[in-house]
Amino acid sequence: MSNPLIIASLLGLVCSVTGLTLPDPVLEPFVLVGGAAVPVVLLSFGMSLHGSAPLRDPAIRLDVLLATGGKLLVMPVVAFLLARYAFGLDPAHVFVLTVLAGLPSAQNVFNYAQRYDAAVPVARDVVLLSTVGSVPVLVAIAALLHP
Repeated sequence: MSNPLIIASLLGLVCSVTGLTLPDPVLEPFVLVGGAAVPVVLLSFGMSLHGSAPLRDPAIRLDVLLATGGKLLVMPVVAFLLARYAFGLDPAHVFVLTVLAGLPSAQNVFNYAQRYDAAVPVARDVVLLSTVGSVPVLVAIAALLHP
């Protein structure tokens, strides 16, 4: 049996390549589901936080700290170095790329972890800690690099 996600992706590709537009009654259910996706993931993430504290489990503490540190410190530094020195971008573009690299881990990380039942507590803690930690990181980037 074929995977419905692959079939849907191929149908979307066909519509895009051919310029075919679907009537509004056909598209409306997709618009509704797409509009609900982010709030549903945020609700699910919020529910996963109930009764748990970040870094409580010593078995995953190092993984969480490494992933959070990588996201908040290593990624912005690498983005800055590549943008400025490898690509020679102007200060405004260096600033934008460094800010983008300093943003917190996306909710999708948690969503995929839940979907595939893999490292859910690690993903949950990394998303939470990188969200909180991104505030001082972004303030520092803005103070140091704002053109």
